[in-house]
Amino acid sequence: MEEKDLKELWGLCVKSMQSPGDAYLREQLVRGCRGAGVHMLHQYRLDRPTQSRMVYRKFDGTGSLSIHRTMTGFLTHGRSLDQVVTRTRVQLARSLSLALLYDDSSSMSAWWRNKYFPYRLLTEETAPQTSAKIGCLALLEAFGAEADIVVFVFGSQVTGPLMKRENIYQELVKRNGSGGTRLDLALQKLMDLRWHESPGMKVMVVLTDGVPETGRREEAEDIRIQRSVINNIKRVLDSGVQVLYVPIFTDDKLSRFRTGEYDARGFVERIQRMGATTAEVTQEADLLKTLFQGVRRMLQELEEKEAKKILTV
Repeated sequence: MEEKDLKELWGLCVKSMQSPGDAYLREQLVRGCRGAGVHMLHQYRLDRPTQSRMVYRKFDGTGSLSIHRTMTGFLTHGRSLDQVVTRTRVQLARSLSLALLYDDSSSMSAWWRNKYFPYRLLTEETAPQTSAKIGCLALLEAFGAEADIVVFVFGSQVTGPLMKRENIYQELVKRNGSGGTRLDLALQKLMDLRWHESPGMKVMVVLTDGVPETGRREEAEDIRIQRSVINNIKRVLDSGVQVLYVPIFTDDKLSRFRTGEYDARGFVERIQRMGATTAEVTQEADLLKTLFQGVRRMLQELEEKEAKKILTV
């Protein structure tokens, strides 16, 4: 997308937040996010996993003969039945489930950062929450017809699961910071739904700017929250879910702010060591690109696993 288009989209998001009851503004925003999402799908050649794929395997009496791959095998390894390759069009996944966990902590907003970190004044357009909202809406528009999408919004409390599009859009757009970073509450609600046990491919995306905490500098409670998040992310990973953790580190000083056992960067490193994929955002305008690149990587890894299962049958 052109830079001017991105600026218009960011501006629309801010206007919609300031006038949450304006349905026309919100529709314009959704239309812009739809265009951004489709653009990202094309730019990164991101195919939906529920579409059919061509899978190649050793000859087993089924499928159509792949002349090119068979001849390559003969020339490389000699004529043998093992080098005869067939191709079969298969569907790697019957369903795709996508869970979006959106951070509505106060530190995502411009008003909070300008109050407590006045050395770098932000406009609403450059606040992390604006980019994060656009990223969520673009994902919803890009995958909404293909995937079962559930959204949780977490600050000091958690809202969700949000499943109906109109509810998701209204909730996301109007948010403007609501206290701490209770990712533990969002994860627990997700676990209570047994979402991680649903069939098909599953991807969980966390958009946040800080370390999980109460927002009140309560050391013992912050430690408990952080350990709860780590345990639940481990459970999600162990169940076969691909986890994409997107930390918005547009202010290095804030990302080094420590509470409980971790600062935000240290917590991301801990999540990464567990096997989750992390995709750091250092410029607000890069969030869309980073987010879709990360989702593409998640889906590719899932597709490779599914293809291996099919090839070994």
